[in-house]
Amino acid sequence: MEESIPKPAENNNQINSNSAEEENPLAFISSDYFLGSEPELASENRKRKRKRRSRSLEKANKLAKNESSVKVKKTRPNYFLSVRLNSKGIQEKFNEFFNYVSKKFPEYNKMLINPQQIHITLFVLHLGNEDSIGNAKNCLLTSKDIMKDSCPNYKPSLHFQGIDVFNGGRVVYTTPKNNDDLVAFTKLTYALHEKFQREGFVNNDIKKEFKPHVTLMKLRRKTIIKHNDGKKKEVIKRILPEVYEHFKESVELSSMLLPKGDDGYYARLGNIEF
Repeated sequence: MEESIPKPAENNNQINSNSAEEENPLAFISSDYFLGSEPELASENRKRKRKRRSRSLEKANKLAKNESSVKVKKTRPNYFLSVRLNSKGIQEKFNEFFNYVSKKFPEYNKMLINPQQIHITLFVLHLGNEDSIGNAKNCLLTSKDIMKDSCPNYKPSLHFQGIDVFNGGRVVYTTPKNNDDLVAFTKLTYALHEKFQREGFVNNDIKKEFKPHVTLMKLRRKTIIKHNDGKKKEVIKRILPEVYEHFKESVELSSMLLPKGDDGYYARLGNIEF
């Protein structure tokens, strides 16, 4: 028995034959899908891809911008390696400076570093928990060989001279004399830092940052001082030179005729600093 072939519908967009749908389901895909020719479809696909790439690039740029705008919080140091300067000769000199400033400029007392706290900082580090503290302690205690290699025959004897300021006059400091002892001391500092760096405690460039010095005075934050009359107040932004210049090394022109100064020394008419 021959099966009759249904006549095509006059309107291709309206096909109602259920039997034909069963035989060839693909024939009933909406004709709107095939409206564009092959070149037109390819062009449309390229446009979609360009839009997707553009949106992806825009999203990536926005994400990168947001990441760059976030400030990375630096870990604040809470421990430091140092050498305490407690020998008799050094302590006498620092006490002399401390007593002079505290008596002559009592309003600056809060800025003075107590002679018992005088030290040279080798480098700073951050220790976040008890384990890291214990590991850092062990790192130091196992560094005796480094000290022997850096100073095989003697202990460095540092001699301090002069006085100066940095940070806009907010810190008064003195420095060790540049000699063989300082070279050995610097070598020791570099070697210790290298070991602590291997252990992951520090990651800075010690050769650029190590500036051996001893802080004598430090102006912290905003400081208001009262003068001798107890009434006049003043906001201090820097430590005035007259507070520490007495201890600067210089060549001076002094008078043998004029009355001596409050410190008992000859009246100074002028000077040039080293």
